[in-house]
Amino acid sequence: MIPLRGLLVPLLAALVLIAIGCHARAADKPQIDCALVRQYVAEHGKARALAWAIENGYSWAQIREARRCLR
Repeated sequence: MIPLRGLLVPLLAALVLIAIGCHARAADKPQIDCALVRQYVAEHGKARALAWAIENGYSWAQIREARRCLR
């Protein structure tokens, strides 16, 4: 039988580090600037702008926020 108590602490520590890392990456992205969004879409088109946002780790919530700038 595997000693669960010995695995519990390292497992919890790993989960906490993963959660902190994910939150930090999301917070590293700058706020959405509507003027910049409009300029990039005008130059490159909506499809390329969406691909760029995904490639650079923007969340779907941030992408939705940027789309509001185009209305």
